[in-house]
Amino acid sequence: YDCKKFQNLHFICSKNEHLENINSLTDIDLVGIIFWFLSRLEEADFNSNKDIYNRFSFQDSHIYRANIIQKPVVDEWIYFLALNLFGLVNFESNYKINLTHDIDTIYRYKNKIFRRKILSKLKDSLRIKNKFNKKFFYSKNRFEPYNTFEYLMSISDSRNIKSTFFFIPSNMRSLKDGDYRIDSPDIKKILILINERGHKIGVHPGYESIINHKNCIDDICCFNKLLENLNINKVEDCRMHLLRWKHPNTIDLLKKMDIKRDWTLGFPQAISIWFVIFY
Repeated sequence: YDCKKFQNLHFICSKNEHLENINSLTDIDLVGIIFWFLSRLEEADFNSNKDIYNRFSFQDSHIYRANIIQKPVVDEWIYFLALNLFGLVNFESNYKINLTHDIDTIYRYKNKIFRRKILSKLKDSLRIKNKFNKKFFYSKNRFEPYNTFEYLMSISDSRNIKSTFFFIPSNMRSLKDGDYRIDSPDIKKILILINERGHKIGVHPGYESIINHKNCIDDICCFNKLLENLNINKVEDCRMHLLRWKHPNTIDLLKKMDIKRDWTLGFPQAISIWFVIFY
């Protein structure tokens, strides 16, 4: 097969050659580069400049340097391999849309600890021309703009899509975690509503989860116990909070938590084609 028809593919060649010098499939370790991409081995033992959240730097990734953030390169490699092995391939896309929502906060004011509620009120009281709105600050603020679960599920239902809502179960271990308690009566009502409407509940492990596995596992166990008491299946889907991921430690953590699908792998600096890892 003529490799030059695939100039847009980004190969890692076994002979360190440029694509235009590749003449046969034996010059390309397709299986190796597919494994390398899907396993995220470039993040293991890396020496990149970590960002403020101690994450692997997007600028150090191969997909950034090769400018292929928007390309499903693994699909292209598999298609290329099939063409060489079997000739004409009847390739039909069977992609589907999965909507996911990270629940970092639920209420603007309600159920917050005192200092967080005061900070929220101060911020909103100063929104108009930086003038302190005394009346707003002392109001009960019954309107909660963040509680949009029913709206989001209605939008999903109208398009025959199921949404997954990832909740933080860590009960505010860190200021970078969510500002709600997963076992509060209001949250229980939301969990029941999501389940009754046929949408999914996932887990959003707290900020320190990648370094404190014991606390994370304890939190997930408590969350699953809560769901069991509400007659809801235990969580099988996960996305790490703030996309914090440590390779391969996080994979071991997810296996211990009996997570079936992880939705973390991606970069916060760019909209990308996300990986979903199935266990």
